Amino acid sequence: MKLKYISLSVFLGAFSLLLSSYQAGYTNGSGGDCRTGAISSTVGCGGGGCHSSNATTGLTISVELDSAGVAVSSYRPGGSYTVKMTATNTTSSSLPVFGFGLSSVKVAGAGTSSAHQAGTWSSSLPNGIQNSIELTAATNVIEHQVQLPRTSGTGTAGTTYVESIGWTAPAAGTGAVKLFAVINAADGDGNASSADLWNNTSETINEAGTNAISEIAADLGSVNVYPTLISNTIITAFDLRRDAKVSIELLSLNGQTVSTLLTDEAMNTGTQTRTFTIGDLSAGIYLVKVQAGDHTAISKVVKQ
Repeated sequence: MKLKYISLSVFLGAFSLLLSSYQAGYTNGSGGDCRTGAISSTVGCGGGGCHSSNATTGLTISVELDSAGVAVSSYRPGGSYTVKMTATNTTSSSLPVFGFGLSSVKVAGAGTSSAHQAGTWSSSLPNGIQNSIELTAATNVIEHQVQLPRTSGTGTAGTTYVESIGWTAPAAGTGAVKLFAVINAADGDGNASSADLWNNTSETINEAGTNAISEIAADLGSVNVYPTLISNTIITAFDLRRDAKVSIELLSLNGQTVSTLLTDEAMNTGTQTRTFTIGDLSAGIYLVKVQAGDHTAISKVVKQ
């Protein structure tokens, strides 16, 4: 009996070590864990034996604000959205599990000790994910509690890690918000070592009605722009919930008009499709803005 007791103790101790290496997160453990960068001196991993010491560009990562499944560049005060982090392993390492962090702060003070929370994270979180305080009482971070399974792939190159969390936009007058995200893709051995790789990113979201492009509103339904990787033509398909005049523009990532594709064309309620030739457009990333009356929707495309 005594031998069995000792064996069980050893097993429980090993299990506790495996679990703790993933649930320490921001708020527990000396030196901290992977951090989003929303607060000064809290970017990436720090402390002895805490994952790789430098960011790995081989882990591509993006963070976006989604409205009805479409990425937007501005928020409506008080509106309901989803913050989505997407990362991909392009390294030669096998990284089958991951941890992550998401922060949303006001642009004023972002990345410094004066950072202040902007917006409210959903109280309904997926299993294994928690809402924590990130070093100061002024900001919150959504982070892993336990190791999270990859979204697709086996852990090798091409494996993806995706997490989406509900978010309510702040009150009018808050101004621009900055979203921060960090991914820590791990080898799953239960130890925090240099074999576990991380990377981080951020995205600025403007407040609608100030210096921004409006997001999808009630009178404009789903909008699809394809293909996402365009060459000579681009197709827009969208639903109108009432008769409206429609304009379509190509914008740079900072919101400047690059090309006007359609101007105030009268359209009827229902699904509408338009095709445009953009062969003379320079290669790069663009935003397609579909405006129906006073309401707009945004989609991102890449020109080869």
